[in-house]
Amino acid sequence: MLNAFAFVFVLGWIVHMVTFSRISEANTQSILDRTMAIYFSIQYSLEMFVGKTLIFRGDIRKVIDADPVLGAAFITTFFMAVTTSAIAIFHFISRIAYGRRWLHNNTGAAMTGDNHIFAGICEASRTLAANIRKEGTEGKIIFIDIPDSKELPKGLSVWDIISRFFNDDNHDDLNADVVLRAGKRMKGIIPWLRSSRNNLYILSDNQDENLKMLERIWQLEDSERHGAFGCRIYCHAVKEGLVSRYDTVTDVHNRTTFVDSSFLAIESLKDPENKEMYPINYVRVGTDQITGRKTGWVASDFNCAILGFGETGQEALKFLYEFGAFVGEDRQKVPFRCHIIDKNPDDVFGEFKRRIQLVHKDEVQFTQCAAETAGFWHKIDEIINDINYIVVCLGDDMTNLKVSLDIAELALQKGRDIQDRFVIVVRQREFSKLDKDTLLKANKTFCNCIRPFGMSDEIWKLRVMGNMHINEMARKFYCSYMGVDSDEKATKAWYDRERLLRDDDFKTRSVSVLELFLYGICAFLFSFVKRGG
Repeated sequence: MLNAFAFVFVLGWIVHMVTFSRISEANTQSILDRTMAIYFSIQYSLEMFVGKTLIFRGDIRKVIDADPVLGAAFITTFFMAVTTSAIAIFHFISRIAYGRRWLHNNTGAAMTGDNHIFAGICEASRTLAANIRKEGTEGKIIFIDIPDSKELPKGLSVWDIISRFFNDDNHDDLNADVVLRAGKRMKGIIPWLRSSRNNLYILSDNQDENLKMLERIWQLEDSERHGAFGCRIYCHAVKEGLVSRYDTVTDVHNRTTFVDSSFLAIESLKDPENKEMYPINYVRVGTDQITGRKTGWVASDFNCAILGFGETGQEALKFLYEFGAFVGEDRQKVPFRCHIIDKNPDDVFGEFKRRIQLVHKDEVQFTQCAAETAGFWHKIDEIINDINYIVVCLGDDMTNLKVSLDIAELALQKGRDIQDRFVIVVRQREFSKLDKDTLLKANKTFCNCIRPFGMSDEIWKLRVMGNMHINEMARKFYCSYMGVDSDEKATKAWYDRERLLRDDDFKTRSVSVLELFLYGICAFLFSFVKRGG
């Protein structure tokens, strides 16, 4: 449709330019006249699409009558412009009508299925929708096509209508059951927002717009005619400043989750698919001297480093502090040391220490130093032979990858055995083909010790956002402890455990209700006897 519009517009501009040149001889036109002719040709060509034409103006009519070929071209172009507009309007209205009809026909699914609603179309929502579809959801996937740079549209502006008239609306890659228009269509999904089984995702890169949209949804909820919403809301926003307070307040209702891409990047490290990046792989596990089998204790220290202490770095420290806590043969925690290097002032570290209480403060050492400076490399050189696990998250993808490659090269120069309990995990938001090829060839030299994490297709997963991978890990640990070795037995063992927990919970509630019932009867009898006495 956009190509058709461009073609008709150019054709109209040419016809108008020829017409204006026939009105006055070209050799008598000044530069100003020609400039004005170009300007008015553009203006009148655009007006053709709304049904306005100069064909009936006296001077234009004379030129057309004198040149039948030009007249036919003028009329044909006008007809094409009006037809293009009519088709675009019909296409636009039909899309709106389709959205209304779809919502009406699927009203029952609003309360009966685990549905997923995406407010806005962006890379994160595309990736997450594809992952949800891959997981085999039985619910509907709904996209609300909201224009950029708007909060939650209450209606469609004139510019929005014009821009969408000539939009191809090719959303085949969204994995969606329906793509709804913005504006009044938001009211149409209110029944879907009421169900606690549904999820609403606000995932654009613009944090301010996401928060405004969330506020608008809360306003709809506060309206008496709409009632309370029960759906789970995921809002993409950095968990710092006032947003961290929002997160605390909304957690009371347990419905709104603020998701930070930095947080999700570290969460992806916990995913079983990334188990090669678990800290347990980079310590020496004790073995039984007789059987040679691994024991449950760790026989080496765990030393790590975090380069960059922004949101990702802070989440990385929490991850390493938890997943890097191992028990030694003496049943005590093995020595843990984390070196943090960042250019930010000391108050950033102080704020983190205030929010996160470390059990042993001497286990974390802060160094204030900008990346790739002399002081930075002096510190890396000092600790490189003792480090097991390095997280590189300096903010910029290219800097992260470059520093990671330089550290691996330095480790080889220092004689470090990079095959022995050594890994560099590097944050990469957009991992281009050139980056992949560079890392692939570099890892052939560096024994595959550099591992990227945090890519869009890795973090925008349903089980990462919903912490479902934690449940998978719990299931595997439980089955391992129970000695279950097959998938069929593992599934049965986990199901039996959950059923047992539900039964115990039911028994507890039943006893409590019975006790309350007996207490009520005793109280009634006591009151009756007392009144009788």
